[in-house]
Amino acid sequence: MTNALSSVVGLVTIGQSPRSDVVPEIAALIGPGVDVQEAGALDGLGHSEIEALAPTGHDEILVTPTIFSASPPWNAGARR
Repeated sequence: MTNALSSVVGLVTIGQSPRSDVVPEIAALIGPGVDVQEAGALDGLGHSEIEALAPTGHDEILVTPTIFSASPPWNAGARR
């Protein structure tokens, strides 16, 4: 007996998963029959842990939604 291999695609976001704003669109492009798994670089971190990662000096700025707000805590005063 042989086991059929299933297709899996992993999607990683710079923020937290799930990303219901982008993953369904990507999954639709990939097509049916593919298991889409997602993970976020900030998954499992609390608000204070994420806040501690705020950019300083000449760091590049990456903006992503979090489960705590629509944007990172250090971006609260930024224009939208």
